[in-house]
Order: sequence, then C-alpha cells, then structure tokens
Amino acid sequence: MGIPSPDEPKTHGQPAFSEHILRVELVDPDHNHLSIIDVPGIFRTPTEGLTTNEDIDLVKRMVRRFIQNERTIILAVIPANVDIATQEILNMAKDVDPQGQRTLGVLTKPDLVDRGAEKDVLELMHGKKHKLRLGYCMVRNRGQQERTICTSERHQKESLFFSSGPFSLVAKDRIGIPALHKRLRDLLQNITQREFPHVKREIYHRMTACEAELRSLGPSRENDYQQRLYLINMAVKFQTVTGYALDTRYGTDDLFDNGITRLATIIVTLNDHFSEAVRKNGCTVDFDSRTTQLLNLGVPHQPKSSSKNRASKSKSSGLPAQTQSTSWFPDASSGKTATGFFNVNDYPELEDVLYDSRPGEPEITEEILSWIEGIYKSSRGFELGTFDPSISPLLFKQQTINWEHLAMDYICDVILHIHGFCDRLLAHICMEERTRSSLWAVLIEDMIPIYKKAIDQVKFIIRTEREGNLITTNHYFSENLEKARAERLKKASEDVPQIAATFGLINLENVTTTDHLERISGISNLKHTVQDIHDILKAYYTVARKRFVDNVCMQATDYHLVSGPETPLKVFSPTFVGNLTSDQLEAIAGEDVN
Repeated sequence: MGIPSPDEPKTHGQPAFSEHILRVELVDPDHNHLSIIDVPGIFRTPTEGLTTNEDIDLVKRMVRRFIQNERTIILAVIPANVDIATQEILNMAKDVDPQGQRTLGVLTKPDLVDRGAEKDVLELMHGKKHKLRLGYCMVRNRGQQERTICTSERHQKESLFFSSGPFSLVAKDRIGIPALHKRLRDLLQNITQREFPHVKREIYHRMTACEAELRSLGPSRENDYQQRLYLINMAVKFQTVTGYALDTRYGTDDLFDNGITRLATIIVTLNDHFSEAVRKNGCTVDFDSRTTQLLNLGVPHQPKSSSKNRASKSKSSGLPAQTQSTSWFPDASSGKTATGFFNVNDYPELEDVLYDSRPGEPEITEEILSWIEGIYKSSRGFELGTFDPSISPLLFKQQTINWEHLAMDYICDVILHIHGFCDRLLAHICMEERTRSSLWAVLIEDMIPIYKKAIDQVKFIIRTEREGNLITTNHYFSENLEKARAERLKKASEDVPQIAATFGLINLENVTTTDHLERISGISNLKHTVQDIHDILKAYYTVARKRFVDNVCMQATDYHLVSGPETPLKVFSPTFVGNLTSDQLEAIAGEDVN
C-alpha cells in the first residue's frame, strides 16, 4: 500500500495515507447487508514528521470520490467538542448532496464537551443550527479504559450516560449506537427502494453490452473442430451476402446501404463505361464519314481529332470524362478508380497486379485517307487492280493501339472493386480484428493468381484481335461494307450538279450520272484503292470493336472475376476452410489470450 507499518519509522517523502482499500468482511447472521467505508478524517494542517500537504490533498480526493456516489450514505462524523463551523465535511457533503437526502450527521465524544457548551450541541441536535434534512445522531465513544469491555456492556454505559444530564433532553431515537443502527437501516432501505429501478436498468444495460461483446467473440474456439466450424459459418455468411450483391438484393443486408458494396451495379456501370470509352477513344485516327471527300474534289478536309487531342478526353481510368461518375458515384481522384470508391494505395498487395498500361500513343495529325494512303504506298507490291491483303491487318493493328490501355485500365478497375468488396464484406461479418487480418492475409494468396488470370485473358483477347488474321463471320461486316460503298456512290450522284458548277459546267442535259463521274471526278486507281481500304477497315473495325468489348467483359470479368467456377468471390468458402491445416486454423481463428 506504500505506507509504513505501525512499528516502522516513516521515511522522508513516504505518504501517511494510501488510496488502496483494506477490506474487512464480517460474516454473521445478525449483521446487516451493507458496506461501511471508513475514510480518513479531513485535516487542514500537516504535522511535521507525520503528514504533509500532499497527504491533505490525497485525503480530500479520497473522500470526494466516495461521497459522489448517489447510492452512498454520507455519515458526517463530527466531534461534539469542536466548533462545527470549522468542519469542512459538511460543505463537501452539501456540494454532492444539495438536497440532503443521504447526509446524516453523527456527533461523537459528547462526554468531552466543556461544561456550559452543551447548549450549542443541543441546538444542533434539535435542528436549530446547521440544519440537516436527516438531522444528527449522537453516540458516546469508548474510553481508554473501556477498550476491552464487550459490546453489551458498552451499550449499557452509553445508555447510562444519556439517561441523565443535559443530553437526556434529546429524543431517544437519536442517541446511542442502537438508535443510529436503526436510523441507518431505515435510510438504507429508503435509498435502496429509490435507486432499485435505476440499478435494474443499469444492470440490464451492462448485461446487454456484455452479451453483445460475447456474441461478437463468436463461439468458443479452443480446438480444431470449433475453429473450423467458426470459419465455416463465416464462409457461408460470406457467400450468402455475395449472392445478394450479385442478385442486386440490396435490401437484405445493411452492408448495401452504401453504394460502395453494390457489386452488380458497379460491374454493369464499369462495363458501360468501358464500351463507351472504346467507342469514342478506341481508334487511333477517326474514320471519315464524309463521302464527298472520297471523290477527291480538292475540297480541303480538316481532321476531326488526333490521338493527342483525343487522349485529353479520357482520364487515366480509360473512361470518358462525361461518364466518370453517376448520381451516386463520387468523382474520381488521384489513385482512385473510375467510381472513386477505392484507392489502390489502400491495397499494397495489388501492387504487382495493377499497373499503368498506357503506351506512348502515336501523334497522327493527318486525316485517315491520307494516313491510309501513306501506309499503302509504303507497303504496296505488284498488285494490279487490287491491294495486298497484308495491309489490312497492319492498318487494323495501328488503328487499335488504344484498345490495350483501355481494356487494361478497365480490368484493373474491376479487380480493385472486387478486391475492395471482399475486404468490406469480410470486415462486415468478422468483427474481431485479429481473426480478420489473419484470414485476409491467407485469402489474398489465392485471390492474386485469379486476378492475374483475368489480366492474362485480356492480353490474350488483345493479341487475338490485333495480331492475328482479320476474321469474322458476322453478316454485319458485309452489310456495312456494301452500305458504305452504296452511300458513297449515292452521295456522289447527288453532288454532281455542285461538282459541275465547281468546274464551270452549265449544260447538264443528256448527261448521265456515270458520265459526270467519269468526266469530272477523274478518280485514280490509287484513290479508289484507298477508299476501298477505308471502307473495309471501317466495316471490320465496327464488328471487331463490339466483339472485343463483349469478349473482355464476358471472359475476363464475368468468367474469371464474377460468376465463373473459380473467382475471387468464391475463394472464401467452406471448402477453403476445410483445406486449412491445424496451424493455419490456430493462427486465424484461435482465441486471443489477451
């Protein structure tokens, strides 16, 4: 307790009092069920060699701490032979019990009161001075020679003292230990009745909190069986909520109150953004939709956009700027996905999976026909009336340079969202930090290879589309090609009068459209070949673009990441738990001794 024993001398700086409690328990059938806390008496002046100013402050703090409890009866013990106005305990009691409902004054040592001073003590007992709501009781202390007498003899001496003299005028129910005993018992009963509903309510709240904490710990996990069962139940819950997320059953769990975990909606939105990004920003050089330009009439043509200008339309996520967010998607910021929900910096384990795939884009400022003509001239051979078939794959590969970074940015966004969803879901169903972090460390070991498979699948699709032969059985290719050629001829026919006026031809009677085209356009074999290559490239690009987007979304995202037989969403399953070793179970689900 840090204080000297009775036969031990007090050293310098050693306290005379301690805040530690010395508990003495009395067991007897006649004892009342109450606890009496005997705190040191308050004193104002230190005694050299015994007490210090620090002891004074310590005693005051100790007394104040105990009397603040509203269920505590304050027995203000005051010697009857001192001036009550100097007793600080009454002021302290009034501060914590202003209504006086639990403060009872106890006057001691009445046999030491000077003759003639009994009047002041009687005024206190009768409530005429320093009035307390519960009043005062008076008891006689044992004398030095009475320390060894029994309790009954002590009561007899006290009763004899109060039967004569000035204090015999005090009411019998306020003098003597038996009277104080009864008054304390009645007061304790009143306080108990008053506070009992509050005690019940407090106990209920504490029980509820303890039960909630106990439930959060889960069942006992002392052995392999209990640990495995604990994780299996958690895995079943994980798969159930994941099913809700993919089926858009967002009202079934509180997890979906935040849009960050509405997985199906996020994936569909990312798919739409990816499709729109490839449609608007996928081609290196914009295709020309003006058929009059194909006639080479000398009309100047301004390129619609270059790859450099077009790159400014899209952020690093590869999504069109105007579709970067929806009504419930935050704006994207540095390091975040297109939806702004997750930040790659929060998941360092993905550092080797996600990367910046944006290549150095070629700066092409010329319009597409000139671009095609330049490549054709640098690649043509001895063909007569046609062109080398190898030029189409060459043009298509250069025209689809942007596909790679758009697709890789898209799949990285999907991976980050799925990874973040699994992290949030695990935190939702596993409240214990130690178990959650240990389990997550094991789960990501199986999730990372699946992410890499999805990225490899995207790379495979890119290679087959851009580096292989240009192949399609889609009838829309032929239809689009024929439609483009027909539209070009139709437009040329409609523009014959304008063309003639441009060259100063006034009389158009008896002149067929074919004659006009042959006489006025004078299109060369080179221009005709370039136009034909353009139409073929555009028709095939339209078909291949849609096929490319569908394949990436279906094969890489849906099959490898969402609904396939082995996806990150299915890693944490009962089968996964069943394959854990005993050491892994203990490391993950073993009870924390702390």
